[in-house]
Formats: sequence, C-alpha cells, structure tokens
Amino acid sequence: MDCNSGIRSREPEFPLSLSGVVKMVTAEPTLFAVGEWTVKPGKEETFLARWEEFARWTMDNLDGTGEVFLLRGAEQKNRFISFGSWQSQEAMAAWRQHPRFREAFLQFRELCDEITPATMEAVVHLAR
Repeated sequence: MDCNSGIRSREPEFPLSLSGVVKMVTAEPTLFAVGEWTVKPGKEETFLARWEEFARWTMDNLDGTGEVFLLRGAEQKNRFISFGSWQSQEAMAAWRQHPRFREAFLQFRELCDEITPATMEAVVHLAR
C-alpha cells in the first residue's frame, strides 16, 4: 500500500495499522518547504498564477522535489499555505540559492503583505 502519494523519502516506509488508520514510519523524516502567504487584496489571481508557474518550474528543473500543495483560506481568501516535499536538505538549499528562486520571491513580495517561509520535517503521517 503506497500511502505516500508520490512523496519520496530516502528510506522505505513501513505501515503500522491503528484501528484502520495507517501510520507511516520512516527512518529519516521527509523535509518540507513551507510558506505562509498573506496576499494583498485584489492580487490573489496574479499570486496564484505566479506561484503555480514557479512551482512547475521547480519541479521541471530541479532534482529532489516531490509533491507540492497550495492551500487557500476558506474564510480569508487572501491567505495561503504552501508546502512541498524535498528528498534532502541539500536539494532544498540548492533551490533556495538558485537565481530563479530569488527572482520569484522578489515578485511575490510585490504581491504579498507578509511571507513566512519555513523548513519542516514530517513527524506523523496518517492515511486510510
């Protein structure tokens, strides 16, 4: 059973069943680049287009990427959370140091009131 849905890790995952819920345990945690975005009102559609273009460029041009997600606030339509998995800290660092990354973030800063980036590790992954 592949409960990883395309997210690649460096070590195999082992499912542990807990009352019909599968908990995936990895030898090393999957790394995620996470961003919290507060977009200037009225700039949401431009932000969505630029974010998707940058995410596609990242996946097409850099090694070590996994799935990426962009969530939008149900109540506050200008709030977004993005997250994408990486195979290694080195791959994520190469992405963040790439000139295209810097160029994209200059554009995002023009569209956003606030951007909060972070690096996170998966510590629990549950699936049915």
